[in-house]
Amino acid sequence: MPTPTSTPSPASTLEFNRFTHMPVDFHAVLGAASDCATYPRLTPFFNYLNTNHAEGPKKWYIAACPGDVVKVYLPAKGILHDWGIRVFGSEEGREEHFNGEKVIIDVQAWFDVSSNIKAFYMHLALRDEIMAVVQDSPNGYAIFDAGTHIGYLYTPPNSVYSLDFGVQDLDVDSGLTEHLADDWWNTRANPLDYFTQGVRESILEAYQQTYDTLVEAGVSPYSDIEDSRLSINEQDKIWGIWFKGDLANAFGNDQGG
Repeated sequence: MPTPTSTPSPASTLEFNRFTHMPVDFHAVLGAASDCATYPRLTPFFNYLNTNHAEGPKKWYIAACPGDVVKVYLPAKGILHDWGIRVFGSEEGREEHFNGEKVIIDVQAWFDVSSNIKAFYMHLALRDEIMAVVQDSPNGYAIFDAGTHIGYLYTPPNSVYSLDFGVQDLDVDSGLTEHLADDWWNTRANPLDYFTQGVRESILEAYQQTYDTLVEAGVSPYSDIEDSRLSINEQDKIWGIWFKGDLANAFGNDQGG
C-alpha cells in the first residue's frame, strides 16, 4: 500500500501519460454470461438505457451479476483527497465486508490525474484500506499509483449492480448547457480517448462481441464505444440529446430528452 505523502502534492505535479490500466478487467467482465440483466455489461453512452437521469455525455456503466467479484483499479497515477470521497444518501457509505475485506459501499471517488483531468467512480465499494490511507494523511490526501486496487463493483446477493466510470476534463466543452450551475456537465468526456493505444485496443477487443450483438439488435448508434460525440442527434429521429431552453436548470426535474 502507498504511504501518505508528507509534502504538498498538487495535481499539477502529476505527470499524466494517459490511462495505462483498465478500471476493471473488461475481458473477464464482458466475457461472462449476461443472463442476470436485460442490459449490456458495458453501456458506453450515458443513460441511453437508464431513464432515471438526463441523457448526455459519455460515462460508462459497468454491470455485474450477484456473486461476481469484480476488482476496480485506478487507470493512472492520481491523488485522492478526503473531499474526493463523496457520500450523498443515507444508504450510501455503509461499512460492509466483501471478498474477505472491509469496504465502504456505494460511494463516489474522484481522483486527480492531472491539473485538468479527473477519473471518477460512482457506486464504488471503496476498500477501507484506501480510505484509511487518505484519512490518516496529515494533508488530507494521498497519491496512488496506476493499477492500484481501489475497490470493487459491489454485487450483493439477488441484485444486479453497476459501477459508473467517467472522466472530467476541464479542457472539454460539450456545449450541452449554457447554465453555469450545470457547467460540470459540459466537461464530461469519452473515457476511451484517455487510454494508451495498447489498452484502448484491448478494451475494444473485449467489447467487440457486445457491440456486434447490439448492432444486430439495431441499437448500435448509441453503443459505439469509439464515438466521442457528447451530443447525439440522429436526423429524422425523435430520440436525441436536447433540453428545453426556457428552463433555469437544464438538468432539473423538468428536463426534456
